[in-house]
Amino acid sequence: MSSIMIKFPYGIMDFDKIITEAYFYQDRTAFIEKCENSNSTLFCVRPRRMGKTLWLDTLASYYDILKKNRFEDLFGNLYIGKHPTPRRNSYLILRLDFSKIQPGKTVEEIESSFNDYIYRTIKKFSEDYRDFIES
Repeated sequence: MSSIMIKFPYGIMDFDKIITEAYFYQDRTAFIEKCENSNSTLFCVRPRRMGKTLWLDTLASYYDILKKNRFEDLFGNLYIGKHPTPRRNSYLILRLDFSKIQPGKTVEEIESSFNDYIYRTIKKFSEDYRDFIES
């Protein structure tokens, strides 16, 4: 009798890693299609540790033009891979994660940390998407 060990991605918020390293993934990608077809503004409210960051990372992977060549690897076995929308891999993705800003003791320290984070993020964005920005 053989047993299969299921890897659960506790604390992992990286969609790419979850898929490529064969972690358990509850496929909720049908919501991408529903979101695109909705005429409403969407607001995601969920308790802590309920998948908000992973969902944003999933959306970023789905819409990121840089991941166009990896679409089948990442989404091929999921609902949205079998039912892709016209907008897939069509956008330049600017990710802002304000948890990366270091808390400071003064307003000036917080402002400096914020400015440094924004500068590094914009710089990386412009490097990653250079071919699309310059054309």
